[in-house]
Amino acid sequence: MAMFSQNPVLNGPNYSFAEVPKDAVDGLREHRFNPYTDNGGSTLAIAGADFAIIAGDTRLTAGYSINTRYAPKVFKIGGSTSSQDDANIILSVVGFAADGEALKERLDAVCKMYRYRHGKPMSVSACAKRLSTILYQKRFFPYYLRA
Repeated sequence: MAMFSQNPVLNGPNYSFAEVPKDAVDGLREHRFNPYTDNGGSTLAIAGADFAIIAGDTRLTAGYSINTRYAPKVFKIGGSTSSQDDANIILSVVGFAADGEALKERLDAVCKMYRYRHGKPMSVSACAKRLSTILYQKRFFPYYLRA
């Protein structure tokens, strides 16, 4: 294990393989790789027999820092235009922002391919089944989010 320290004699950085990390116990230290960060977020959905209302905040955080106040968490999926005005599916995603964006893009591409191949928009039931398949495919390195 290499420790990085400032060498006062040479007035520069120095590496030492002899030093043990200060937080090590009995010379052992656990190493972890965590590629995720929870960017937070809140969404709310209310559904009735013939309606659904979905709302979400737009704040993107990392710890106690606010990265932006304009990161949406509710997306239209499967529209035929760039503005997605004719989309019939809404996706709400909170958690790790990069995974949420990746899931949104992948599901949107699936819905657009379905529309292109079949000449009609994908049903909400079919999209939910496809979303289930997408999430299952990522079971060993899952999306870090709540959809």
